[in-house]
Amino acid sequence: KSRFFFPIGNSESAQDPSPCELRHHEAAKSALLFIKVDSAQDLTSNRSLTETYERFVSIELSRQMGEIIGQKKTKGRTAENPAWNEEHFFIIDNFEREEESAKVTFQVYNQNIIQGDVFLGSLEFSLSEIAKSKRMHSAFPLQNIDQGALRVEVSLFYWDGPVITSAGNYNLMKKERQQREKKSGVWR
Repeated sequence: KSRFFFPIGNSESAQDPSPCELRHHEAAKSALLFIKVDSAQDLTSNRSLTETYERFVSIELSRQMGEIIGQKKTKGRTAENPAWNEEHFFIIDNFEREEESAKVTFQVYNQNIIQGDVFLGSLEFSLSEIAKSKRMHSAFPLQNIDQGALRVEVSLFYWDGPVITSAGNYNLMKKERQQREKKSGVWR
């Protein structure tokens, strides 16, 4: 049975009594990359009168050479600035190896059945950047677009031992995160 190791926080979080232990990522063999795609803000409205909004986010974890480790996609939402409020995660088996070379890319699209998906903007973080920041949560400006932002939360959870895949372990991690956020009053 694996035990989760939550992101490194300030000294207060290290003293927080919790059934889960806190470990620095250099000792961790595996990691879970937690992603919450909350909403879009100020996206441009360059659509024709016949086109509808059906916006979605494609999330990709890849190595520098373009090798894809994993992909996720939010559900399409019919709004100019949709609120997805979706949680996704990637399991990283050998975190030490992947930390320096892997990155997470968010690409926002407007789904168009006739012309194909229309690219609206992107956002990218390296795993090393996420590990140094511990937890990133904000509305980040999209690249490749004049205006627009994507509100996301990205965290790393570490543990020693075999890779976990069961929904029960993921739900335990999610419950612990929610309890910490409720206690600290952090944005969710």
